[in-house]
Amino acid sequence: MDASALRVGAGLRVRRCRVARWLGAAGCVACARPVPPPPAPAPVAPPAFDTLAPTDGRSSGIPTPPDPGVLWVAAVGDIQMGPSVPEDPALGPLRRAAPVLSAADLAIGNLEGPLTTRTPAKCRPGSATCFAFATPPHAAAHLAAAGLDVLSLANNHALDAGPLGRDDTEAALRAHGLEPVSGFRPATVRVRARGREARSVRVAVLGFATAGHAPDLRRIDEVDTHVRRAARDHDLVIVFFHGGAEGPDALRVPYGTEQFLGEDRGDLRTF
Repeated sequence: MDASALRVGAGLRVRRCRVARWLGAAGCVACARPVPPPPAPAPVAPPAFDTLAPTDGRSSGIPTPPDPGVLWVAAVGDIQMGPSVPEDPALGPLRRAAPVLSAADLAIGNLEGPLTTRTPAKCRPGSATCFAFATPPHAAAHLAAAGLDVLSLANNHALDAGPLGRDDTEAALRAHGLEPVSGFRPATVRVRARGREARSVRVAVLGFATAGHAPDLRRIDEVDTHVRRAARDHDLVIVFFHGGAEGPDALRVPYGTEQFLGEDRGDLRTF
């Protein structure tokens, strides 16, 4: 999903919301109170990731950002680093993503699985349709080194090692200066907006899923309540979600409810 030039806060614009589907379905939406248009601005130099133009001669479609008040947001989908991660982030699986994520003012990811030394106990032995993940806690250093700021735990693997595994995950993230979006609590971060009148922006990141331990994206009235509540004391609300079907036959968002392994994964277009 690609959201361009969403007007938020007092003259602030979110110019780019880039989402990469790594292993599953995830995305983000930015929203806030409507405001009058700002005066004609002077241009602001874009971050490095905006030099990544298509190789087939097409335009990248990324306009020059306005001023005052520009916030660059980078977002990625499911991040699952596996059970064996090197201690040194320079040797880790996220090192090639660091230039892109570090260039953004705010980088958000969906952490698909706990950071813990506990053994996952979600699946029955021999199950062919149940998958449980766990990654060593030192992998939080890889996330921080890659330039991520906020990690959503609103997904179907956050509790693979139980509630204590989720607690381990939150502790590992915070130990490296990262904010988790966990349970029904949003993450609140302050970000310095770019521009002639650069200022601190208070941002709420909400996580929605169909997993039961986070706000349910299928309950639209509740979604609206959560977003409106967060908007009361934040300049910008970013909605991150994990939903929809998975696999090679689920590369586009259809109309209507999606199913995966017999589970209702929500109607993402309605959401």
